Amino acid sequence: MAAISGAPFSSSFLHYRSPPLPKYYCTTWSSRTSFFCARAIGEASVSADYSEAKRLIDEVLRKGEKEEEESAVAAATSSVANSAVSWALYCDKESQRLLAESVEKLCASSQDAGPFLSSENALGVWDVFYAPHISRISKSVGVKINPLRYILSPSGFVSNVQYMSPFGDGWLSAAGDFVVRDNQTVEVLFDSFWWDIGRDSLQPDPKGQGSVLRTMVNVMGKGAFIQSLSVYPVHFADEDIVVFEFTPLKTKIAARKTGNHT
Repeated sequence: MAAISGAPFSSSFLHYRSPPLPKYYCTTWSSRTSFFCARAIGEASVSADYSEAKRLIDEVLRKGEKEEEESAVAAATSSVANSAVSWALYCDKESQRLLAESVEKLCASSQDAGPFLSSENALGVWDVFYAPHISRISKSVGVKINPLRYILSPSGFVSNVQYMSPFGDGWLSAAGDFVVRDNQTVEVLFDSFWWDIGRDSLQPDPKGQGSVLRTMVNVMGKGAFIQSLSVYPVHFADEDIVVFEFTPLKTKIAARKTGNHT
């Protein structure tokens, strides 16, 4: 076949040579390739950090399983068992460091938590295992918190906190509604507060009814509740762990799902 004049052909159509790409196109293609490669590497790095963070959290929390099993024998007559993870609020310094680093790695994943928190998968029992401000404050006054528990159900949100102190044990609880405001923010609207004295005395939400003491506690709780402090940025959430921020102190709180709602 004869060469076609003015076209980029050799002596045969089969020996076609594509014209060189314009310089700007090559530069653009190279930039795009570099961008997507960098993005893929970045995502892989975040994924690796995410997996490693969850592995370290599991490792730290498993350390306490034996102690919890032993303490469960002693507490066999107790109607409410301690949390299998809230013990970590008072773990050793090395474990605290590992948890702090792992929580920050999870936060760095920059995921949208809203879809998960709005789904049925978020419903259940969540026990806090990392809350530095609570650990510091409670230890300073000789009080131990275990568990620090949140319960999400179709009917609303409940917080149960068991305290143990030299002056006695008991439960401080609150209940209300849980609202997902956007992909990174939730709001908790408490409208019921109650106090149960004694380690085995936890009761369901009395809804402001009952003894004079219950009524007083509920009134005081409502008076002390500050709605502007009930908005929490959520930095991470999946089927196992949620991390949110207590904004007044700029501190993170991490909880693990330990059960389903009833």
